[in-house]
Amino acid sequence: MTEQNESTLGASKLSDLLGDQLKELKRIAEGVTGWSNCNKAWLDTSEDVAAAVVGYIDEDGETYPVATVDCDQYYAACDSIKLARFYAAANPEMVLAMIGRIAELERKLARAMDAVGAVR
Repeated sequence: MTEQNESTLGASKLSDLLGDQLKELKRIAEGVTGWSNCNKAWLDTSEDVAAAVVGYIDEDGETYPVATVDCDQYYAACDSIKLARFYAAANPEMVLAMIGRIAELERKLARAMDAVGAVR
C-alpha cells in the first residue's frame, strides 16, 4: 500500500467512524440552539451545600442555572465544577460551529487530495 493510500484510508476510516455520530450530534444541537446562551458554569453557594451549575449569567450578574452537576460523591470535590465548565463550553452554538469547521476541513482535504491525484 502506498503512503498516499494509507493516508487516504486513515482519513476515510475516521470520517466513516464519526459520520453518523456527528450527524446525530448536529441534530441534537440544532434542536436546542435556543439554549446556546447557557454557556457559563459557576459554584452556586445560595443553598446549604454548594453546587456546580451550568446556565446563563446576564449583564446584571443575575444567574439562571439550568443544570446541576454533582459528581462529588464519585470523585474529588473539584471535579463537579470542572465538568460543569466542560458542559458549558460544549453548548449547542459551539458544537454546531465545530461540526461546521469539520465539514469545511473535509471539503478542503478532498479538494487537496483531488489536486494531488491530478498532478500524479
